[in-house]
Amino acid sequence: VVDWSRVIFSDETKIELHPRRRQYVRRPQGARYSSKYTTKTVKFSPSIMVWGAIRADGVRTLVKCNGTVDSVEYQRVLTEGLPIVYNTRKLFQQDGATCHTSRSTNDFFVQKNVRLLENWPPQSPDITILENLWDVVKGNVQERQPVNIDEVWQFCVEEWEKIPNDTIKTLYESIPRRVKAVIHARGGNTIY
Repeated sequence: VVDWSRVIFSDETKIELHPRRRQYVRRPQGARYSSKYTTKTVKFSPSIMVWGAIRADGVRTLVKCNGTVDSVEYQRVLTEGLPIVYNTRKLFQQDGATCHTSRSTNDFFVQKNVRLLENWPPQSPDITILENLWDVVKGNVQERQPVNIDEVWQFCVEEWEKIPNDTIKTLYESIPRRVKAVIHARGGNTIY
């Protein structure tokens, strides 16, 4: 846990104004398509991309991404958010997205003297503790029923800041168990 506490975890996620969620409905037989038992859907919900990073001591940052996250946008986001959480005694974790591993982004890290946690496994939600925080933030934002994309961002910032430091500490403490579970499952699904 002490070793993991030196790692700054980062990740992006998309937060939608009207996320699609499966709903289960009890209805009388033969009433399957009655409007009383159906809900309207939104095919393309307005959304925002956000990038966040956390440290074991609870220090965190959240940055709204502008459009598609390519190498240029990712470096802009890092320029804005990384100084809040990073120092040279830490390692910076990121997944293997193309914008994270591009030559220009690697040059950016060298120029800024950012030490990276190397060889992070791709598509590793079971050990990426930020996934748990994104679930909390998204759920809390939706409970507040934002009416436009500006409110989505406002609520996202507020809910991000409300996450107790103890929650982040507990997630860091779970990392050795997560890694052990992934190894035991040979890279397959785990309870995390």
